[in-house]
Amino acid sequence: MAYSRENYRLVREAFEKKRADAENAAQMRAQQVYELHPDIFAVDVKLSRTGLDVMQCITSGADVAIGIEKLRVKNEELQALRKELLLKYGYAQDYLNTKYECGICNDTGFDGLKMCKCMRHALTLAGIESSGIGALYKTQRFDNFDMSFYNTSPEISKRMSGILSACINYAENFSDDNNESLLLVGATGLGKTHLTTSMAYVIIDKGYDVVYDSAQNIFAAYEAKRFDRNMSVDTDKFLNCDLLILDDLGTEMSNAFTVSCLYNIINTRLVAGKATIINTNLSLAEINKRYTDRIGSRIMGEYNIHQFLGNDIRMQKRMRGK
Repeated sequence: MAYSRENYRLVREAFEKKRADAENAAQMRAQQVYELHPDIFAVDVKLSRTGLDVMQCITSGADVAIGIEKLRVKNEELQALRKELLLKYGYAQDYLNTKYECGICNDTGFDGLKMCKCMRHALTLAGIESSGIGALYKTQRFDNFDMSFYNTSPEISKRMSGILSACINYAENFSDDNNESLLLVGATGLGKTHLTTSMAYVIIDKGYDVVYDSAQNIFAAYEAKRFDRNMSVDTDKFLNCDLLILDDLGTEMSNAFTVSCLYNIINTRLVAGKATIINTNLSLAEINKRYTDRIGSRIMGEYNIHQFLGNDIRMQKRMRGK
């Protein structure tokens, strides 16, 4: 498992730019201050020679410990004088410091040999952007999946509580060796997209490459590629990503071509050991009828199936006045 190469490249470039911007801004502030206040420039020149003074102390043959201590005291005095002068002329004590966005990694993206949390967060956001879940992740997370909408009967409540737990477990334990495929089945408005988006967010945050799109858009991409002489339409992402989420299967115009595309996606990813999550309003019988027994057999035999129950949550929200 690794972050998408393209996302990693883009994030690294963004970090390099903001680090360079911060350093350039600090240089410009310093230049302005030095021109107005030569005494501050003189102090900074002396401070910049500290490293050279240390090397000379080490190679001089004199007592190194005593020499280093003298340099430490001198350095502290110069630092104090620098702050005093900055305050005297109306600047903040840290005015000449480089203002990095992240004080842990100084915008390098790494805290020692470990990836800094700021870069990991940036990669997660890049993964969300490239995955296709867009702004859905902001409102559709595990922590705001409202189980009260399923309290219409003990059976429904128990079933949906089990599905919620299964989806959380799936996302939290997703790995190269633990990445089964899922089929989420049920009528419109029962929370399939909410839980799918929730799983996608957690899995993206773990560093996996996720592609989330509707069946209609996916099949349209394959259709466009048939007539794309410049090969600019990217359909390889549907086969190569760590997790493909195919939403709203059954809403597309079905024909021999789309059925062939669906079989290719399902079979190729199963053979490669890559996970797929399919959401559909179709029943299992309707899947077999619409997409042939060959596809139905692959799904029923290889996918973990979750049947959603309940009443349309959108309608319930309207009735609650939400």
